Amino acid sequence: MTLFSVDDYNRLKAFILDKDITQIQSAIKNGKLTYKGLSLFYLYRIGQCDGKNKLSLNSVVSLNRNLLEEAKEKDKKLNNSEKNGLFATFRY
Repeated sequence: MTLFSVDDYNRLKAFILDKDITQIQSAIKNGKLTYKGLSLFYLYRIGQCDGKNKLSLNSVVSLNRNLLEEAKEKDKKLNNSEKNGLFATFRY
């Protein structure tokens, strides 16, 4: 994935891993993290951890193909001072 590098992953790790939703929302609100960055972080993590070898969980059935567009829209709304909650999208 060229949109996101291991350096990006390592830079954002401190704001995401072992954090609860409130802490992640605070990082987004304070400009330390974006919804797009959060989305790319997890897409990168899925790519690194799921399906890479025989021991992988292969737990991801499908991904929302609109995820990054939705994340960009959330960032835009946040930048326009609209109230946002952390979002999750499930597609069946």
